Amino acid sequence: MYCSKCGKQVSDEATYCQYCGNRLSEENKGIGSHSKVMKQSQKSEISRYIKYSVIGIVIVLLVTYIFGFRCKAGFCLLPSTFRGEYCIVHTCGIQGCYNKAVKEKTFCYTHMPSASTDYNYTPEKAEDVIDFSDINISSNSSYTICTATVTNNGMRTYMFVEVKGKFKDSSGTVIDTDWTYAVGSEGLAPNESVSIRLSVKKDFNISTCDLEIIDYDRK
Repeated sequence: MYCSKCGKQVSDEATYCQYCGNRLSEENKGIGSHSKVMKQSQKSEISRYIKYSVIGIVIVLLVTYIFGFRCKAGFCLLPSTFRGEYCIVHTCGIQGCYNKAVKEKTFCYTHMPSASTDYNYTPEKAEDVIDFSDINISSNSSYTICTATVTNNGMRTYMFVEVKGKFKDSSGTVIDTDWTYAVGSEGLAPNESVSIRLSVKKDFNISTCDLEIIDYDRK
């Protein structure tokens, strides 16, 4: 507590001030004890604030890491590589490829090496994995129309896929051609399908339409 006359701090048990001899009343003692309790309470509040602040910062950093920087391969806790979603353990070993590696392998499905020791491989091509089905020829008053379904059976996404149609007669002679984009920048992901439509000037001699891919981009 503090002396009410000289203002110096003295023992809470003292009856007289050791500095000026002033008799310490019970009121002085109460004020001193209350001041001490208040200081202890303030220290406790500050400690509690610091503790919860640290816990909050740790939680924010942990959530940010898990959803922003952690490898997306299952329960892997390693950080993802630059420009990719997977860590170095789960990313394809081919330079410039950021696909997920096959389980317990070093490469993705596209770059899976052969059994040869020099690791030769054949990259996936749209011409080999994109199929045409439900091809149908019809006509209206002005045009002969070919419709079909385009399906990606591969492991990669293909964009800006250009499809050419060769309209033929019964003997296989090409009478006319047309082309269209099957997909644009949205891409055709694995196992996805889209419908296409090509048309040429109406000709009753047209009986079939052969479709082929003439250009594309891939991820």
